[in-house]
Amino acid sequence: MSSARVLLEQFLKGLENLDHGVDQCIDLFAEDGILEFPYFPAIGLKRRFEGPIAIRTLLETVKVQVTSFEISALIIHDMKDESSLFAEYHSKGRIKASDRIYVQNYASFLVVRDGKIKLLRAYLNVIATAKALLPNGIADVPGFHLLDADCPSRPVYAAITD
Repeated sequence: MSSARVLLEQFLKGLENLDHGVDQCIDLFAEDGILEFPYFPAIGLKRRFEGPIAIRTLLETVKVQVTSFEISALIIHDMKDESSLFAEYHSKGRIKASDRIYVQNYASFLVVRDGKIKLLRAYLNVIATAKALLPNGIADVPGFHLLDADCPSRPVYAAITD
């Protein structure tokens, strides 16, 4: 197994048990390591978490909000260069405050430098994230409203531009 594969598997195992896994996850990242969610800004969330303090803050927030986080259907696509890989996986968890179920499919790119994660970039469905995590679901997303202007009786999610 490549070190990238081992690091990803250890990270995902830590996510499944954040009550005891936050430190384990943090230790896998380089000092200048980055955990990135490119589409998070679309729902008003921060895109990039760089360094152990920022990554810890994110993971501690997830730990407080989500219970019974499960990872499944892991498929790892090794690259020719063993310092990177592409992975697909599924997650399921329960949001403590709302009792909503968080279900997500991820596509992630991981880069390793000197035996540590330099970059973990996760692509996911931000609408599913908003529905599960934000107090009022998609209604809390900046720039979205719940009625289509052409058909006010039909609820839809439409972006409004400034």
